Amino acid sequence: MKSAAQRPKVAVHTLGCKVNQSESREIMEKIAPWADIVPFGSEADVTIINSCLVTTHAERETRQMVHRAARFSPGRPIILTGCYVALHGSEATSLEDSVTVVGMDEKWRIPDIVRELVGEAPNESGPPELRAPIPGRPPLWVQTGCDKRCAYCIIPDARGASRSRNLDETLLIFDSYIKIRSEVVLTGINLASWGLDLEPPQRFHDLVRMLIRRMPPRRRIRLGSMEPELVDDGLLDVLADDRVAPHVHLPLQGGTDRLLQDMGRVNTLKQYENVVRNILDVRPEAAVGADIIIGYPTETEEDFKNALQFIKDMPLAYLHVFSYSPRPGTRAAELNLLPSDTVKHRTRLMRELGAEKRRSFILSKEGTTELMSPERRKGHETTGMAGAYFQVSVPDPLPLDCLVRVRLGHFENGAMKATVIAP
Repeated sequence: MKSAAQRPKVAVHTLGCKVNQSESREIMEKIAPWADIVPFGSEADVTIINSCLVTTHAERETRQMVHRAARFSPGRPIILTGCYVALHGSEATSLEDSVTVVGMDEKWRIPDIVRELVGEAPNESGPPELRAPIPGRPPLWVQTGCDKRCAYCIIPDARGASRSRNLDETLLIFDSYIKIRSEVVLTGINLASWGLDLEPPQRFHDLVRMLIRRMPPRRRIRLGSMEPELVDDGLLDVLADDRVAPHVHLPLQGGTDRLLQDMGRVNTLKQYENVVRNILDVRPEAAVGADIIIGYPTETEEDFKNALQFIKDMPLAYLHVFSYSPRPGTRAAELNLLPSDTVKHRTRLMRELGAEKRRSFILSKEGTTELMSPERRKGHETTGMAGAYFQVSVPDPLPLDCLVRVRLGHFENGAMKATVIAP
């Protein structure tokens, strides 16, 4: 038990999606006025692990992080929450003797649970923004859950039906973030379905417009991953607004119409291509990225070759390539797996194509100007994110609360070297 003069130490480790990252951040902000947030791996009075189970690897990593936390802080409480807990609650409690499992619907109680575990915590001292590790571009979850039933995906079982976040709560958190940072990233499990569950129903672009009107000058919103069938004319209109980052992530998942149908996806390749080209019509400078799953059980060699050609022909800025991972309880899990060597070979080829796409897109930006969202300062250097979703570095110490226009030079060591353009 901590005395009133001592601040407990709390470590937080987050696995998985930006929704998890947003939830963890909000937990830290509530804890930070009366506890010190320490890096995962440091000795802590309490460790919080926000888990994931989207792939076999994510499940394995969740278990590994619990065991590591027990080694870092022997005998100290570990709070395990997140999607892993939603489907493996009974197993989770037996990972370590010190584990306390907190279900998805109880995440909001974690700050109170931490207080109970450490005993009498000191009074709040100092604003959260001075103590919690705040990302340069904070994610804000506005929607969770999913009503889709893709054949390979377990997330609807873990997070439930699609639900929009309370609007007043969303506006309150957005206002607090946008005051101190130049960019807020809206995120959700099926982000663009925001509002469809409300009464009366609303559309995601209504929320984006509402947030745009609340922003101070030299700030912007970045939209998280959106399902292509939900990118309607209203969303294209807000994407044309320069207060929205020129960046859209559209999951593709399958590279042929037959595979998309097998996966339970609702769009065709032609429909996907039309969405991409519609986005680039309204924001020609935009980075459009995609997810694709390689090695789905019904994928043939011809499917893979056609997928490579489709991706090669598409004006995509980058790819997130995933090897298929069977999730127990999904329709796809009942299918026979492809040989692992075949999946590894195809995954490597698709990642090589993705790297070529990424390099070509970034090099096309050399000599142009961009609005940079500053994220980190180190000495006289500031690094941040371009609107079109690549790292930028300038040799100047910049404030983190407003966008800065820069002229892009050359790409080096993972970042585009740039110079600040004076107003």
